[in-house]
Amino acid sequence: MSDIDNIYFRVPERNIAVGVGVGLGAALAGWWAWRRLTTTPPPHTWEEAGEVSELTIYPLKAAKGIPMKEVTATKYGFKSDLLEDRSFMVMSEEGNFITSRQVGVIVTVETEMKGSVLILSAKEFGDVLVDIEKDLKDRPVLEV
Repeated sequence: MSDIDNIYFRVPERNIAVGVGVGLGAALAGWWAWRRLTTTPPPHTWEEAGEVSELTIYPLKAAKGIPMKEVTATKYGFKSDLLEDRSFMVMSEEGNFITSRQVGVIVTVETEMKGSVLILSAKEFGDVLVDIEKDLKDRPVLEV
């Protein structure tokens, strides 16, 4: 065995840290350049592609919606007067949320608004009337 086989090189830790930093910097710069070159910028001119003729508010989650000509867009969804998108959901007496996957008939429930009254209709069960204006004052609202 020669003397060369027993020679070890020690790299100072500071040089390792600098090398890792330079490597990460180069990788980030490459990623930034790639994103900039492959991302399509928004168009400078717009073309009319169509016209919105109707919007739908779904007051009861998973049930049929109510077509609207005009709505206000909020951070929680569409709103029109007292009617808000997905502001009601079916719950059990114990307070558990019931989905249309559990009870498929929910998707057949028709919704209609007359004044401040939301009418929920299901052929098998009849109508449920919810006076939104009155009920929001008299009952606690659960946020889920």
